[in-house]
Amino acid sequence: MCIHIQSVTYMHPDKDVLFSNVSFSMGKGEKVALIGNNGSGKSTLMQLITKELSPSEGEVICLEPPYYIPMQLLSGGEKTKVFLAGIALHSPSFILMDEPTNHLDDVSRGKLYRFITSTSSGMLVVSHDRILLNLLSSTYELTSKGVIYYAGNYDFYKEQKELAVQALQARLEENGKQLQKARRQAREVLSLIHI
Repeated sequence: MCIHIQSVTYMHPDKDVLFSNVSFSMGKGEKVALIGNNGSGKSTLMQLITKELSPSEGEVICLEPPYYIPMQLLSGGEKTKVFLAGIALHSPSFILMDEPTNHLDDVSRGKLYRFITSTSSGMLVVSHDRILLNLLSSTYELTSKGVIYYAGNYDFYKEQKELAVQALQARLEENGKQLQKARRQAREVLSLIHI
């Protein structure tokens, strides 16, 4: 186990809860996408893992500090060069990446994609880049109520979400039919009373 997140809650200074009861573990060599709606707390969770922030509840355990460069401090081309050079120097076992492909040119993106597919390092990646997300073997979806695990890349996640929506729609349709049937029966009973 490289990272263990146990029942973590993060509350903003104004006491608004960003997320609660987040729990997951990542082992050596695992490559995981962390996705969620904008504002769900993905970058905050990264900062909890790097100890830049502290959880309101729960604990974050890292067996060794993950390799992390705050990407917003550098320009696109600089990001990849510094990032890949640092990895070559440090050979980290676990890497955190927060929007690593933002503002990268095609050449730099290609280098990053090749690195991700060839490294044995584990990683947790926050990104909106679907090509990148599909290079990762599993997906965690961060919500305000915790994390949902999907045992596949982003395309697998999308398929599972679509199946869940279809199941909900089918259930809604069935409930609608049951409601119509109950209303018909109620009208029949009322019509018998008024005879």
